Amino acid sequence: MDISLPNSRRPFAERCTDWYIIIMLLVFPLFPGFSGYAEITASKFIFFSTVTGLWIVSLAVSILLGCSVKLRFPQYTAMIYLLILFFSWLLSPDRAVAFLGAGRYDGFLSSALYVLIFLGISSFAKINVLYAKALALSISVCALVALLQICGWNPLRLFPSGLGYYDAGIRYSGVFLGTLGNTNILDAVLCLSLPIFLSLYICGFGAGFLIPVFLCVPLLQKAGGDGSRLAMALTLLPALPLLITDLARVRRLLRTLSVILFMFALSLFWQPSAERVFIFLLSPLCLWLAAAGVLCLALSLIVFPKLSSPSPQKFQTFFLCVSFALLLAGVGIVLLNHRSSGTLYELRQVLSGHAEDSFGSSRLGIWRECLGLF
Repeated sequence: MDISLPNSRRPFAERCTDWYIIIMLLVFPLFPGFSGYAEITASKFIFFSTVTGLWIVSLAVSILLGCSVKLRFPQYTAMIYLLILFFSWLLSPDRAVAFLGAGRYDGFLSSALYVLIFLGISSFAKINVLYAKALALSISVCALVALLQICGWNPLRLFPSGLGYYDAGIRYSGVFLGTLGNTNILDAVLCLSLPIFLSLYICGFGAGFLIPVFLCVPLLQKAGGDGSRLAMALTLLPALPLLITDLARVRRLLRTLSVILFMFALSLFWQPSAERVFIFLLSPLCLWLAAAGVLCLALSLIVFPKLSSPSPQKFQTFFLCVSFALLLAGVGIVLLNHRSSGTLYELRQVLSGHAEDSFGSSRLGIWRECLGLF
């Protein structure tokens, strides 16, 4: 895996693509917009379309000057999809609205840029751990900003004067945190990034990938983020048999669990407020979580003789059984849940063959309506 910065020995198109990816992973998530949350959707869209447009122009110039491009089947299908998008927009009864999209900038322009991004990245980018480091840095800063907002501060003046995180649903609609925008967007980005950081640390790419996890655990506990918590939990199921192949990775897995348990205990112990007054509540659950964290850390420090180290195949077989047991335990928890509302209740109802339109914040109803319109 490449870990180098873009250098002059690589083709121009590849260097431009490297810098584009780094900017979009590091700068774009942290861009606070021109007027904070009041105009963050428009601000982010302007940033995204401008940077992406400049990158696409640079690739086009590079190709015109002789840079070779080898297209494969997925890229041909993407080009066909782009053609369908174009005719869909061209035949729209309101092309002006369809070009940008009504309110959320999800029209033809955004969709076309997404396809062009796929074509450019798949043609000129190579896997580089530097991309993950850039994302880890931006997520860490974003989580730190969000934690300060939960503490009652207003860093970067993202909230209008006189408003804060705790005014959500009272003095303004929606819930906003961090530099990404509303909490649904934040949760979606964490769903994608946190499993990557956990996997890279376990595979030995550096303890720095635990920093965003360290910051995001209390953030998820205080601000919800059910999707991100589920994503981290479900990452364990395929990751255990795929990634845990030696004792060094077992130790890093135990240290990861130790960090998560410690930070979860700390987030339960720490009670912030809008008045910037901290209250600390020591509960039995905090003590149990801290004790479990100490146990995981102690187990990670045990030194085993080299002769006792099993083969990678035995590690994979053992952790495949562990993953299957965890999956069965998770299904059992869902099926035995007796709550009358909430995520677990809705999941139990879906597993039982009963799905209401209101489930998933009415997402099921929206999808059914979209299918009918289609």
